[in-house]
Amino acid sequence: MNGKKHTFFIIRRGDKRLSEVITNQAKIGNIFSGISPLGFITFTKGEPSEHIYRVEDPDLPRDLQLYDSDMFEEIFRSKSYVVFRSKKPISKDLLKETISFEAWEYELETTWLSDKAKEGLLLQRKHGDTYYFRKSEPSDYLHRIDFQVVKNPQEYLDSFKNDEWTYICSCRNDHYFRKIGGEREKTSVKPQIKAIKKKIRFRWFIFIWLFTMLAVGGIFLTFGILTDPVDLISKILLFIAGAFFEMTAFIIFFSVLKGFFALRKKRILLKYRGE
Repeated sequence: MNGKKHTFFIIRRGDKRLSEVITNQAKIGNIFSGISPLGFITFTKGEPSEHIYRVEDPDLPRDLQLYDSDMFEEIFRSKSYVVFRSKKPISKDLLKETISFEAWEYELETTWLSDKAKEGLLLQRKHGDTYYFRKSEPSDYLHRIDFQVVKNPQEYLDSFKNDEWTYICSCRNDHYFRKIGGEREKTSVKPQIKAIKKKIRFRWFIFIWLFTMLAVGGIFLTFGILTDPVDLISKILLFIAGAFFEMTAFIIFFSVLKGFFALRKKRILLKYRGE
């Protein structure tokens, strides 16, 4: 490292943009050393690095990962910015797999993740229904999902560390952990019930909206066919589109029914455990 410094000026387009710039510069050997309130970023010439940098607003809640001292460290702070760097280089060559699990299928999901670990694929992050895995040696990990809104991130992560759980990632308010071996622990039922209720409410709202649109649209469409039969072809096409939306609505409806049955089972389990 020759220690030569240089400065870039970047029009601020959000913390995500700054994170990408600093991370990409590190890959070509320009190592972040500071950032001014006006957006001037100072770099020091050094060895290329595969570390991930994250720029955050000091006053806003941040990703739970950044509170994990085993994953990220704070390297810079000002009134306008806080900059974190991953403690280890994070490979971008991740394998991804898309699969959908309902909130009440958490046991199936954790078993699936443990099976992946036995195949040598360790979960790194999750976005929506897409899971990102890193290749590793086959290992016997137990996985756990905790459902809750975290108010004190550091205290929350420390409570799991005390029980030897390693934090992996979060997707909304679903938090993923793993640890080597041992017996599978019972996950608290109350947060699961909250998560199921939330999904049921959202899907029920979508179903009601679709059903209302289909009903109103069907009335006007039928009236139009009776009064203007010349335009029949376009109305047939609209009927086909309506049938598609109707099928979607019923799929959502049956999903809501599954949710209600799962909710009933969780409530029975809650009563049995006496939580």
